[in-house]
Amino acid sequence: MPSLYLNLHISLDEAGIVHTECSNLSARYLSNRCTQRPVTPVENLLNTLVGFDKGTLKVLQGMRVSPLRSIPKKVQDLWTESTTTWPRLFPAEKCWTKTPPSSVDLVLATLNKLAESSNENKTFTTYRRGEPDSKADPRTAIAQLYEPSTSAPVSLIGLNIPELPDDLLKCPEALSKHVEPYDESGHQLFLTPRFSQTDLHIDSADGLSVPLGQCTKLWLAFPPTPKNLAHMYTQQGRKAKLSCIGSSLEGGLIFQTTAKEAVYLPVGTIHAVLTTTGGFLNALDFTTPESSKTYAPLSAAGIDRADESFRRDCFRHFLKSVELGLDNQRESMAVKAWVDADEQIKEYGAGDGGWRRSAMVIWDDYLERRKVRSISCPCGRGLGELFPTHFRAEHLWKTGGKRSGIGRSMKVSAPRKHTEALEPKVPPFGMVLRSRAGKEKRRLQEDVVGIDRQRPAKKSKR
Repeated sequence: MPSLYLNLHISLDEAGIVHTECSNLSARYLSNRCTQRPVTPVENLLNTLVGFDKGTLKVLQGMRVSPLRSIPKKVQDLWTESTTTWPRLFPAEKCWTKTPPSSVDLVLATLNKLAESSNENKTFTTYRRGEPDSKADPRTAIAQLYEPSTSAPVSLIGLNIPELPDDLLKCPEALSKHVEPYDESGHQLFLTPRFSQTDLHIDSADGLSVPLGQCTKLWLAFPPTPKNLAHMYTQQGRKAKLSCIGSSLEGGLIFQTTAKEAVYLPVGTIHAVLTTTGGFLNALDFTTPESSKTYAPLSAAGIDRADESFRRDCFRHFLKSVELGLDNQRESMAVKAWVDADEQIKEYGAGDGGWRRSAMVIWDDYLERRKVRSISCPCGRGLGELFPTHFRAEHLWKTGGKRSGIGRSMKVSAPRKHTEALEPKVPPFGMVLRSRAGKEKRRLQEDVVGIDRQRPAKKSKR
């Protein structure tokens, strides 16, 4: 279909006039009597992919997806049962603390960044055809903003420039109607020319993404249901996931973002992104008290096995979400998420002492506060006042770091008193934590903090 025809086709259809499979635009414009089937919202979005690989277009045309603005109830349920909610769009102007830099400013800042970078201090990753490529010249990404390549698009992920400081992008207040964002971090700047696309993947945390300037992106998103995660597991380490399993995934959504919209992607969202107009995109990661329930299914499905960095990030965000839940009236959800992930926690904690000690501090603090309350463990045991003792024995570790044995008759040593001076409490990831009473407390242990600061954050591929 010629591009001119396509542009007329879309613009007139939005006015409720043009229909598919017609040959006389002017006649339809004048009479508005066409009896052919109207163009659907999904078809309108797919029409923006003119020039993309024909194989990709064929796959997309065969997928079962719904437009974000009219999601069937059954699809909504798939999302809310498997993660916090479905993807949400917000006005981008509500996310910026001040006017963001222009595309020209971003291009100049990127050129300066590339000139200053060397192999030793480079903080970004160069991608070619959706895969990391250390041999690709990163300047090509800028050149392709003006002359896109259909066969070998080059993009940059993880740019960090002074013109776009971390505090410039924030989660909008309206997001709190759905989830409460905490620990906003992991800011990344993306440079993606037209025809850039990412294959199906999962990020390790909740995320907010906002295009800049003329950048336009088409998103395909699927909930982390057991069926979808099982399909993703079969494709670990393989390319062309979208082509192989896209038509088999359930609960799919399709939507477009421009510089006017920010999109919230819930944790666990399986998604692919296609750039229809080249430019920049800014993104940040965060955690919510409601996110913990998604991590146990992710780990149980083996999704975190292929990439150790991704796995480490998942458990870090999981622990933070559990802590937030315990401190912010999501106790039942946090406890259930922990118990559901019992086997995965046992395995991971055995190999990461810093993470295990951080978890013990969080649970010790919570269980001490729970002594005067009654709660039932989701595993079916440890009712009422027995819950703290049961939870320590069944679902935590001893002080020495080894997992407590299984069985209600297991004796658990009482927590030692007056040990603060000998064993400082460990903060999870060096963060200042809020207690349910509203007081802030800082718990320091240099070995854990030092390790976490040295570990580079996993780069998302939005």
